Amino acid sequence: MQAEVIQEIIDEEIKQAEKKYGKEVKNLLLKILLLEKQLNPEVKESRLIPLSLWEKYYDYPTLNGMRMKVFNENTNGFKDYNVVHREGKRVFIDEQNFLKWQRRNQEN
Repeated sequence: MQAEVIQEIIDEEIKQAEKKYGKEVKNLLLKILLLEKQLNPEVKESRLIPLSLWEKYYDYPTLNGMRMKVFNENTNGFKDYNVVHREGKRVFIDEQNFLKWQRRNQEN
């Protein structure tokens, strides 16, 4: 689900609870949501970026550089981090996994 749709659902549920239980419940629900986010800060839905559109999302590496990384996925660690996803002939980059791979390479 897209973030906007999820936010609309949350807002509507809070309004319904506020009508049923009073205004104090809104603050309580927001506190609970914030606490839950602190428990699971890394839980994010990763987006799959089509390789052909890579440069619309990131300046570096360049499209050709990223294609080279995909070509060498067995030796550069992309496979270990599950960075590349294929659907038929289409190639996608898992953004979160790529960023994890990149952080690992910066540390070394």
